[in-house]
Amino acid sequence: MSSSNNPFEATTKVYGNTTSYELTDGLLVPDGGNILIKGTDIKSLTSGFIESIQIVEGGIIYEYQILVRAGAPSSVIDMRFYDESPDSYGLTIGWPFMVFHTVNYNSSDPDIDKIKISITTNYQNPVIEEYIKQNNLR
Repeated sequence: MSSSNNPFEATTKVYGNTTSYELTDGLLVPDGGNILIKGTDIKSLTSGFIESIQIVEGGIIYEYQILVRAGAPSSVIDMRFYDESPDSYGLTIGWPFMVFHTVNYNSSDPDIDKIKISITTNYQNPVIEEYIKQNNLR
């Protein structure tokens, strides 16, 4: 397990209203702070959909927690994190407001060395849209 984050290389592909990012050749480590990306930051790379990604250590059931601060107004964010063991962990975000989302996990090699992100815009989730309407959130 490394003690500090190393910057990821980012590859971006666009397919209609879906933008996919593959982050490789970097490292996201527990308690190492926000993710680093060569030449940019996660907020700029993802057009503001994702503000931060980090891992914290400590918990009762799970030893590690990936914290993603993101919001997906009229969009869906699908993420997959790959650790060095090599296990993978998924997260789907459809909530329109900028909040923390979490992935809890245990691993013998918890450093994340690859992340795949897919953001589909102009997606309407009827459950969330009804919640927003009922609570006058727009």
